[in-house]
Order: sequence, then structure tokens, then C-alpha cells
Amino acid sequence: MQAEVKRLGARIDEGSQTLLLIATLPADASGLLAGMSGTAQFEGMP
Repeated sequence: MQAEVKRLGARIDEGSQTLLLIATLPADASGLLAGMSGTAQFEGMP
């Protein structure tokens, strides 16, 4: 699924090494629920 990044959080959590990311998802993002977490891969990044 592709999404468009709107903004990034200002801090990386030291314990979980996570970063808040706000994105716009496509209209057909069925199966996703509020509060879910996951991983992301960015174009042009190894």
C-alpha cells in the first residue's frame, strides 16, 4: 500500500526506536484500524 507522508514527529522514542509519522492513505485502505502500528519503506532508500 502506498501513502503520502504529511508530517513527522519531532522525537525518536529511545526505547522502541520509533518515530510518529502522519500520512494520507488511499481510499481503499480497508482492513486498517485506528491505533494500528507497522513498518514503512521509502522510495529511494535502501
